[in-house]
Amino acid sequence: MTLEDSRAYFQFLANMGLTKHLGSMQATRELLDLCHIGREAGQVVLDVGCGVGATPVYLAKRYDVRVVAVDLLAGMVRQARARAKYAKEEKVAERIAFTAADARVLPFEDGVFDAVITESVNVFFDDKEQAIREYARVTKPGGYVGLTEMTWMTTPSSASAAYYKRTVYADTLEAKAWETLLKRAGLQEIVAHAHDVDMTEEGRGRLQRYGCRGFLRVLGNFFVMILKDRASRAFLGDVMTTIPKDIMKDMGYGIYVGRKSSA
Repeated sequence: MTLEDSRAYFQFLANMGLTKHLGSMQATRELLDLCHIGREAGQVVLDVGCGVGATPVYLAKRYDVRVVAVDLLAGMVRQARARAKYAKEEKVAERIAFTAADARVLPFEDGVFDAVITESVNVFFDDKEQAIREYARVTKPGGYVGLTEMTWMTTPSSASAAYYKRTVYADTLEAKAWETLLKRAGLQEIVAHAHDVDMTEEGRGRLQRYGCRGFLRVLGNFFVMILKDRASRAFLGDVMTTIPKDIMKDMGYGIYVGRKSSA
């Protein structure tokens, strides 16, 4: 399994205009708080795997920060840039720089950012530690690296683990293993919080993230894809008809944050 295997899934999300991660806005808010974002004026934040730009726009609206946002797919970057451009708040687009880049080989010098965040990105990497070390490399001494990721709440059944690998090419871990990866990447003061999935909160978070009009646009894109794209229909049919019955018992999400040494 490689990141390239999951490109079709990423393209599916891009066509919908959707960025998806468990925990939704609740997880995003907890992540930003633990990364100390907004506690000082003028911070520079890197969002790796920004998708269609919901989190970068939220950051630029809410905090006095500058945001650099990268994603592997140029199509995601185009949508993210458009989302920032049409934000109601003034100067949001001016405070965000978007570019296409691979999370594992970031095109930035060492020690540039006050915080680096990722949301549902690292489950797609075979070498997760390599990616986290790259985030730490571009973080300033004393800065923060934070992840939100799908997390096994119990040792998963073989059916659950195989389902995620086969459908979306995601290979996730239990909370302790995520925490260990941050430590091995040289980060300190690790905070690790794992949560069960609340489907009501998931739906509410999607509405908060995209707004009613944006959410309706996502639904419209979804139905157009189902009607016109055979590959999308086949993908969804496979995903929906092969869900293991215990999948939601096994799966949750976690927020994992570490601090780079200031020495």
